Amino acid sequence: MRIGQAYGGDSADRPGDQSGGEVRVSAWTTYARGWNCVLRAKDSAVAGRMAAFCEAACANDHIGYSQARRNTLRDAAKKAGWDASQITDPCDCDCSSLMAVCAEAAGVDMDGAYSSGNAPWTGNMAQRFAGTGAFSVLTEDKYLTGPEHLRRGDILVNTAYHTLMVLDDGAEAQDTVKVGDVLCYVPGGGVHFAPGDGAEPTCFREFPGPVYPARVIMTAPDTPRPYLVLMEAQTVCGWVAPESLARRVVHTVAAGDSMWGIARKYGTTMEAIRAANGMKSVFDPIHPGDKLVVPVAASP
Repeated sequence: MRIGQAYGGDSADRPGDQSGGEVRVSAWTTYARGWNCVLRAKDSAVAGRMAAFCEAACANDHIGYSQARRNTLRDAAKKAGWDASQITDPCDCDCSSLMAVCAEAAGVDMDGAYSSGNAPWTGNMAQRFAGTGAFSVLTEDKYLTGPEHLRRGDILVNTAYHTLMVLDDGAEAQDTVKVGDVLCYVPGGGVHFAPGDGAEPTCFREFPGPVYPARVIMTAPDTPRPYLVLMEAQTVCGWVAPESLARRVVHTVAAGDSMWGIARKYGTTMEAIRAANGMKSVFDPIHPGDKLVVPVAASP
């Protein structure tokens, strides 16, 4: 796993990356001082754009490290149209201001997170990032003790010392969409449909609901509609935006299944399953072969 970070300037404190390693991509190592939380973008597309900006910033030696000039990267990024690869004026950031600019470059309104033009720092960035409404704050041990459950775009924070960005999905990262996954289409985002394999979308259709199983048959994560899905209930193909694919699974009821047992298996509640499927009661009968939408509570 790779991480991106701003860490350590040159002794002369000159703008830009004088050593080629002030703002850099590094291999994952366990941070000796430990982590207090992970900031995770609620929209996976935002997370992806954050990570892409971070990678480009690490590759651009016009961007260096300085706490005294920590906010000059923001100005340079604005001037370059939020494209880190196009920054040509020597500028600087520190570990936390880099994360703030990554978020702003990804489309998050960060104005309220700044104080008199100064970016959040490690001691207050969890509160400031969460205050934008675009981030969840994760504190479970599984996110803080190793890379397995981390996702591309996650921000690791030690409130006293350091912060950095995760650039790859961990081996156990949840919601990593793969070809063959059966997820759940949630009405609201619309689907662009096309005949055959859907390679050339030709029309737009909005489903009224409630939800539909969707099998992923192609992924193109750098596009506005990154997932080509087969809508099983409709037997048609379409490109689906990530916000229209819920972090849910479709469970096929087997003989002996109960609502309680299904909820326990997926770490959720019977009430959540009831609400996701439009059932009147958690005691409504279920039968083998029924398909139930199950919100996965362990996937914030």
